[in-house]
Amino acid sequence: MARDTMTAEERIVATINLQPVDRVVCAPIIEQYAGQFASITNKEYMWDWEKAMQATEKVWEAFPVWDSNAYMLHGRYAPVGQKCGPGRLRMPGTELDDNAQYQIVEFEAMTRDDYAIVKEKGFMEYRLTFLERAHQVSREEVVAAQKEMARLRQDEINRTLRRGQSLTWGAIMGVVPFDNFSMMRSIDKFYKDMFQMGDLLDELLPI
Repeated sequence: MARDTMTAEERIVATINLQPVDRVVCAPIIEQYAGQFASITNKEYMWDWEKAMQATEKVWEAFPVWDSNAYMLHGRYAPVGQKCGPGRLRMPGTELDDNAQYQIVEFEAMTRDDYAIVKEKGFMEYRLTFLERAHQVSREEVVAAQKEMARLRQDEINRTLRRGQSLTWGAIMGVVPFDNFSMMRSIDKFYKDMFQMGDLLDELLPI
């Protein structure tokens, strides 16, 4: 087998630019497969940070052609995800069986009236209100969980870079209002809003 002559980052950038590469980029979404590969339950993977990170390491050791840590756990890791994750989460070991796949429960946590809050106070302020409502926790719990998530994010980035991997998609949390509105309103109601309240959304989406 030919030896790699490019770093993971060089290989991905070259691929994006349609330039020659030494081999095909490998960027699967590993997620909870890492726990199964390491013979731990999804409960352990979603609730024990060190076990989850060690499981990810084992996958990379077995498959060092894995170029990009395309999915990162910190946004849905249960202790913080159930307080500031992208939506209401059902987790293995609590709401679900120990080895079940976690679930994001989409429901109408945001109402049409809430667009007025976004317009008046801005999207980031409203997001805190949404997280309180979606996870049924206090503002203080949301903020504390966000700080812990930021710490875990940096730890995950550091581990990824030490393996020589690149970073692609992050936590897949929704980073612009369009993504977030579709999750907070529920996708069917948000699409109706786009048709029935288009002028207002044209104003709010760039915020």
